[in-house]
Amino acid sequence: MEEFTALNVHLHPPVSPPYNGNNWVEQILGDIVKPLYEKYESHLDWLWITRYSGTYPDRFVWDYSVPPEYLGGIQTSEGQPSQWFRFVAFRASVLNEVSAEFQTHSEQLFSEAKFFLNPGGWAKFPVVEGLGNERFVHKSRPEEAKQHRARLIAKFVHYTVLLALSALEQDADGSWHFEPNDDENNPQGTFFQSVRHLFSNSIDLPFLFQISLKNDKFRLRAPYNNDFQPIEAAQSLSELIELEEEWLTLMLKL
Repeated sequence: MEEFTALNVHLHPPVSPPYNGNNWVEQILGDIVKPLYEKYESHLDWLWITRYSGTYPDRFVWDYSVPPEYLGGIQTSEGQPSQWFRFVAFRASVLNEVSAEFQTHSEQLFSEAKFFLNPGGWAKFPVVEGLGNERFVHKSRPEEAKQHRARLIAKFVHYTVLLALSALEQDADGSWHFEPNDDENNPQGTFFQSVRHLFSNSIDLPFLFQISLKNDKFRLRAPYNNDFQPIEAAQSLSELIELEEEWLTLMLKL
């Protein structure tokens, strides 16, 4: 029976071309993930990336420092100077016999792209601990169910990334973008909108977002983990205006 090792690395792209645009993740997919998948497809159980960004260093509990050339400058909503970060978590379940080669080859691509990596680079990714924990499966379920759920989630994101790779197009200047889509069902210009619609239809999962009025400006944000608490006091926009700095939580069926 073939044995695989799940690996994980954080890739911080520099805040410079070709990674300084809104297509920075597409650029990583085209420059890094695509050639690696094409070369090692038959030796992979799954492969995926997920993107993260936010104010540095508040968004995550960081155990390493990110060099300034990988951080961008912003102003907070209060007008104070701050910094933001971007990175992708790149994870892959690789056949043991080619794992060392896969890591060496990928690190060459990372170096050529001038990425900053978390100290130590590639490390083992605890699949069940990461994807079979109580966030993804009820604590009452047996260990076998946690292992099965973790594998399903890993495969789900794997096929999501394969969809992304299938939609990549490269411009003459070498930049990567997702193919446009002008179908009436995709007013955002991407077929991923219809894919998300199918996902939502399959499980009837509503989308939560929050709206706030502060300094005469409306703000929108999507809730993430425990970053927010629903505001029960505001039941309408008029009440929200009176509350000013509170967030009103709304639910949307896609």
